[in-house]
Amino acid sequence: MPFISVHSRRFKLLVQSRIIRVRHRMNWTQPQMARALDIPTERYKSYEYKAAMPFHIMLLFCDVTNTPMERMGDRNATGEEMEYIIACESKAPRANNR
Repeated sequence: MPFISVHSRRFKLLVQSRIIRVRHRMNWTQPQMARALDIPTERYKSYEYKAAMPFHIMLLFCDVTNTPMERMGDRNATGEEMEYIIACESKAPRANNR
């Protein structure tokens, strides 16, 4: 898979689709996942379809689902890039030469 810029809508949609896929793999409903993450169901639903999942929730999500963080985004994205897109931080990561 070619590198997908973490600044793109496509990357955000990729992460959201993987969140949904992981939940389906576990055979869990959205309310079940929300309870496991200790957040309101409506907030969890927003992470699947419109809002970026905050980094601390993504870490918990990966722990609860036994999913490596690297599997949630572009396999070539760095940890710093993943944190930027998931947490929607205002400071973009430094560009590196690929």
